[in-house]
This record gives sequence, structure tokens and C-alpha cells, in this order.
Amino acid sequence: MILATIIFLALLPIIKIDISSQSRGIIRSTTDNVPVSSLVNGKVTFIKLKNNQVVQQGDTLVAITQENLNTEKATNQVAAATIQDQINDLTQVAQGSAEGLKTSAMQQEWLSYSSKKEELQSKIAQAKIVYDRNKQLHDKGIIAKAEFEKYSFDYTYTKQALSSLEKSQRSLWQNNKQELEMQLQNLNGTLQKIKVEAQNYYIIAPLTGTIENFSGIQNGSFLNASQSIATISATDKLIVESSVLPNHFKSYF
Repeated sequence: MILATIIFLALLPIIKIDISSQSRGIIRSTTDNVPVSSLVNGKVTFIKLKNNQVVQQGDTLVAITQENLNTEKATNQVAAATIQDQINDLTQVAQGSAEGLKTSAMQQEWLSYSSKKEELQSKIAQAKIVYDRNKQLHDKGIIAKAEFEKYSFDYTYTKQALSSLEKSQRSLWQNNKQELEMQLQNLNGTLQKIKVEAQNYYIIAPLTGTIENFSGIQNGSFLNASQSIATISATDKLIVESSVLPNHFKSYF
């Protein structure tokens, strides 16, 4: 008897007894359900949702109209294109060329500048003729030095006036260009912001799982920001929860 007891105790670590029992339980995800909601207000233009539907992470579930956003985008794109044309024109005229100017405002400004420049060039040419003639007279001692200096001053003054016009106009164009470049940078920033914001008009499945608690919205329905649409229950990590009473095991011991 003692020997049998010793043998039994020695075999306990390798003795296996199958135990089975029936009870009610549930299968659930190890993670909480993830709510599906909209970040923006708008009318639904596309929806692919129903209860118990299996969705994959990254699936487009709902699309919301971007009409207002598209209008804002188009307005800013037109403004940016116009400013870019102005910048290109300013770059060109600042280099002394007016070939192929795109904006009418710059074409008119160039014509006004060219007219003033031609007028001064004409005055310079006339002043030089007078200066050269009187220089010969002065060199021959026919006219006094004071009288010759008057013609010399007129010639120098007209040349300086042309140089001043060219420098001031070039400086003005450079300043205008810098201001427009800042405006363009702001517009491009707005367009980039619109591009990012457009992503909020699509509701994407954040994880793979099953749709639950679908609210029943349809195409044409209006969504408010943060409005709950459904929940997604993850299916990649499931566990079984079941309650087994202790008396189920009594018959085995």
C-alpha cells in the first residue's frame, strides 16, 4: 500500500485529466470599440457603412461635400497665379526687358516709364549738342566761363535725372516684387492648409474591425462635427469570457 502511494505521488506531475464544462460566455475584443465620427459639418456624398460590416484599416467609410472648400481653393489658386504673373513681370522689367509681359498693369507701367525715359534721353541729347557747341566757343575764348558752366550744368543735370529715374523705378519694382512674394507665400500656405483640411472631409477606418451601432445616415444626410456615426470593434485580438462555477469541478476531485 505504501509503495502504491509512493508510485501515485511520483506520477502526479505527468497525469493529465481533461475537464470540460458548458457555460454562457461572450467573444469580445481586447480593445475598446472605436467611435466613428466627423470632424467637420457637411452633407454626405458617399457612404459605405452597415452593421456587422467588416472594414479594413484605411477604408473610406464616408465622404462629405467639399463645395465651400473647393470654392476657397479655386479663389486662392487664381489669386496665386495672378500674383505669380506679376512677380514674373516685375523680375523682367527690373532687368530692363518688357518682352512678353503678361499683366496689363505692368504693361501700362512700362509704357509710362519708357515715355519718361525717352523724354529725358531726348533732353540729354539736346543738352549735349548745346554743351558741345558752347564748349568749342569757350575753348576759343568767345564766351565767358560762367556762361559755359551754365550749359555744362544743364547737361549734367539731365544725365543725373535719367539715372535717378532708372534707379528709383528699379528700386520700386524690387520692393513691389518682395511684397508680392510675401503675399504669394501666404497664399501658398493657405492652399497647403486647405489641402490638409480636405482630408477631414473623408472618414477613414482607423483600424480593421466590425461595424457596430450604425446610426443609419444616408447620402444627402447632413453631418455635424463630432456627431457619432458608428463604432468599430477590432477583430484582430479577440478573447472569450465565460463564467464557470466551482461546483463544476467537484466531480473530478
